[in-house]
Amino acid sequence: TYAMTGDGVILGTAAYMSPEQARGKPVDRRTDIWAFGCVLFECLCARQVFGGDTVSDVMVRVLEREPDWNALPVAAPTKLVDLLRRCLLKDPERPYAVVLGGAKVSDKIGVIESLLPRIDRLLIGGAMAFTFLKALGGEVGKSLVEEDRLDLAKDLLGRAEALGVRVYLPEDVVAAERIEAGVETRAFPARAIPVPHMGLDIGPKTREAFARALEGARTVFWNGPMGVFEVPPFDEGTLAVGRAIAALEGAFTVV
Repeated sequence: TYAMTGDGVILGTAAYMSPEQARGKPVDRRTDIWAFGCVLFECLCARQVFGGDTVSDVMVRVLEREPDWNALPVAAPTKLVDLLRRCLLKDPERPYAVVLGGAKVSDKIGVIESLLPRIDRLLIGGAMAFTFLKALGGEVGKSLVEEDRLDLAKDLLGRAEALGVRVYLPEDVVAAERIEAGVETRAFPARAIPVPHMGLDIGPKTREAFARALEGARTVFWNGPMGVFEVPPFDEGTLAVGRAIAALEGAFTVV
């Protein structure tokens, strides 16, 4: 797993997974670099988001747009981004697996479209999975769904099938009636969640299925949590995926 230090050294490290986590906290430029992930994400879909063609253009626009996320050193090493471009976009080692999570499909359109022609496996978790599940006819209870993106979700799944990309959606979920630490939870099939429950994390079967799907991967790109990871116990799916990726031997992984 790669992140960037102020002097351009690459090292395995932890990084904030959301701006909400990073904002207002002191930043250690040698370890906690959430903005690195932001830059990578924007680089992957630069044309869609910014219309920029160069790495430096993208970096400048990210910092201009989000001045609070100033963890990224001003002199960001181009060599690092070149490495990521080569290993994630131009010449990835196969099999290549991408894990996407977070709340909204609309936040990930650019990266999905950029990566689909290049990858072998796509694992989708987080709240965005419910838009795909509902597009396939699933009953998702009170789970977050982008109703105006159902056709897009179905279209993306069709494109993946045409390209030979294996898509993994949750088989089961951990659900509750509200987002609250200590709330009563239940596990349901991902396509049969009753009202008033909402899916808030991937379930035990899905964690195992995602771990199996990651086995043998030589390149992995992970962007976004598998559930409401800020509120235990809905962090367990994200932690399980993290452990599965960490267990891969010899793989190039970007988290």
